[in-house]
Amino acid sequence: SALTDRYNDAVRRTAVTELHVEDGDLSVAVRTLEGQHSVVPLPFDPAGEVYVDYVVVDGRLWIRRVFDAHTRPADAVVIDPEYASVDWTAATAAYGQAVYRSLDEGRWVVTVNGSGALALRRAEGEIDVVAGPAVRDLEPVEAIDAEVAGWSVWEVVRGWWAG
Repeated sequence: SALTDRYNDAVRRTAVTELHVEDGDLSVAVRTLEGQHSVVPLPFDPAGEVYVDYVVVDGRLWIRRVFDAHTRPADAVVIDPEYASVDWTAATAAYGQAVYRSLDEGRWVVTVNGSGALALRRAEGEIDVVAGPAVRDLEPVEAIDAEVAGWSVWEVVRGWWAG
């Protein structure tokens, strides 16, 4: 149904950046639209809070910079020089946001869903990282499909339980 498609678009997560911690050294792996992969070493202690900063421009999410809790954002390591400085008066520049946490050894991945919510979690297995995924402003659902409108709470719970 249209409601299901809209819900899936809103919550589907896409991996956008991968962080690596190896022997206490931190680096970030990024992909370009052309599919090129680069690894940027970072001078920050992953045991502290590491911030990964993004900007939404023209409906797409772009990694901007990485810094830690002891570094001013203006002194961050710039990952995408195109967004080192954002022209916030431009109609295409929507907003910026960051995700952060302390990291231990291993691979970590930043994900984004269709509405732009970020998450940072340990990477399990192989993960395809993409460049510049689309972010949309999703309008609230004002009406639901007629078939769902008549469902009782018990029908929903019974359907969930049957799974």
